[in-house]
Amino acid sequence: MFRKLTILFFAAALCSICSAKEIISLADPAIIQDDDGWFYAFGTGRGLPVYKTKDMVDWQKADTVFDAPVPEWAKKPMNNPNAIWAPDIVKMAGDYYAYYSVSKFGSQRSAIGVARNKALNPDSPDYEWEDLGMVVESFPDKSSFNAIDPCVFQLENGKAYMFWGSFWSGLKSVEINPETGKPLNQNPDIQPIAARPNSHPPAIEAPYYYGKDNIHYLFVSYNSCCDQAESIYKIMVGRAGKPLGPYRGLDGEKMLDGGGALLLSNNDNWRGPGHNSVIEAKGKTWLVHHTYDTFNLHRRRIIQVRPLYWTSSGWPVAGEPLSKTNPMTAEKTNPSSRDLFGSWRLSIDYSEKGIFDFVRDGKIASHPKAWWKHSGSRIKVYIPGKLTGQNSEAEAETLFIEPSESCMVGRNQNGEILRFKKVGVCR
Repeated sequence: MFRKLTILFFAAALCSICSAKEIISLADPAIIQDDDGWFYAFGTGRGLPVYKTKDMVDWQKADTVFDAPVPEWAKKPMNNPNAIWAPDIVKMAGDYYAYYSVSKFGSQRSAIGVARNKALNPDSPDYEWEDLGMVVESFPDKSSFNAIDPCVFQLENGKAYMFWGSFWSGLKSVEINPETGKPLNQNPDIQPIAARPNSHPPAIEAPYYYGKDNIHYLFVSYNSCCDQAESIYKIMVGRAGKPLGPYRGLDGEKMLDGGGALLLSNNDNWRGPGHNSVIEAKGKTWLVHHTYDTFNLHRRRIIQVRPLYWTSSGWPVAGEPLSKTNPMTAEKTNPSSRDLFGSWRLSIDYSEKGIFDFVRDGKIASHPKAWWKHSGSRIKVYIPGKLTGQNSEAEAETLFIEPSESCMVGRNQNGEILRFKKVGVCR
């Protein structure tokens, strides 16, 4: 018997081509929304650049946290780097804390620092960044970790934690004092959070914590970040019943042992998506990350925002990126079945599996056992496993439509990501 894929798809966005005007070079983006409605994104660069936007499509430069490329305290100890890396931004005890990394590429002599401000809007009378200095540091031949890529979060019970790390023995965690932004204890208890012990090199970094419906999610990036069109950077995710884990992937393997579920990988003209943050806005969840656009490689790593959809079993799926023609305010569409007629290109875990022609009466041309059924903003697609090279006989579990009438995305019962894109419409 062949496995039959049943795919249910959830509300989606229109596929579109980003104009050069919408492309903002910003690597390792960390995002937060201020009380005034503006979104502020902090990213890698000289002085720690900050951009702002109302719609997560049109961005404008807001400021830099520092006037100098790198804080004075970090220059000599970190071998005089020329920029700040991989920040995070969080609000605790009424203040904004901008965490940042100082290092050189491939070096384990690294440090995480933090600066504090009462406001994010440079026009506010309370706006002034105060550098609080080092939070944690690492040394070659002494530390088991690399002190970069911080993510700080505060729970409803008031406790705060920092996740961080890159390569070496993986990602770590420590409890943070929300009043100071520094570790709660002078000799903090550092705990492991995720690793790739059987991978050479052990390429895991960029942790990001997100809580939803009493489930704790850990987003990480695998592989190397910066290989332009050749990049195989990708976003993985795990979840846990407690904020410090253990986090596990869809198959139950611990992220400490290299487990995790794929979320976003190379697709279409996008290469090396990774180093993400997550935000709630407009009643939806949004994935903010960097990527390379093969049509605009000269812009290097650019910021990209995608909706996150959630399967009935509680796993995220990334939709199509926001653009002028696919704004964050876009509502679900209710296409007619006729609107869905045509050729659809299917990928499973971002690997192409062929083209399927949706025709009248819920049929798929040339495949008598395959069918599709549409209702409102949802669709079910039933495809025998032989047609996609799958071997499992299990029936599909949770399945969606991302309704744009041209793009659909979901997961099958094994957790694999399924994307249908209408041929000739999406780039």
